[in-house]
Amino acid sequence: MILPGGIIGGALPSITRTATGAQTTAVNPHSFTGLSLGTAGRRHIGLTIGWVSSKTITSVTVGGVAATLVTSTSVLTVQSAIYIASVPTGTTGDVVVTFSAAGGGCLIAVYALYNLRSATAFDTATDAVDGGVGSYTLNLDANIAARGVVFSSIQGAGVAIGPTVSGLNNQVTVNANPLANCAADYTATAAETPRTMGWTANVDTAACLATFR
Repeated sequence: MILPGGIIGGALPSITRTATGAQTTAVNPHSFTGLSLGTAGRRHIGLTIGWVSSKTITSVTVGGVAATLVTSTSVLTVQSAIYIASVPTGTTGDVVVTFSAAGGGCLIAVYALYNLRSATAFDTATDAVDGGVGSYTLNLDANIAARGVVFSSIQGAGVAIGPTVSGLNNQVTVNANPLANCAADYTATAAETPRTMGWTANVDTAACLATFR
């Protein structure tokens, strides 16, 4: 049954951050073992991934399941990306991020997204700025469906990233000197076209965001 606003009758979409991980050693791939994936069921796993290097991601797996790139951005060698995979079984699992080369570290946050209608993003937003300009705000405005969920990744070139989030909740900062990655999420009660969202930061920063329904 389709309810007003385009919601399928039944369980509504929801989002929960379940884990974070940080590695600065020059290894490849980066393996984060035994991470919490949340409750098994009608579940996708979303990942925010940040690193500072010219290397590129060649593959990402969650519990052995291949994840798909949703969006990414970069400035200089500061890079940030969002991936998603359908992982309906298991409460823990390994996240493995393979790059084109070793070096530059890797920081992640793990999100359990429940009851999505689609693994295709409803909307995305990216922004990236050279920190030489001083303090600045990155614009991540995006459209959100009614009861849609959002999560975002911001990668900075140092632990002094110091971001202030706007329009998002549940901010977490994953620090691993000399890297810092921040993630945050939001659940809409009604459609927002768009919702104003962003970060204020003070170092070279690359930020991306995706909304789902």
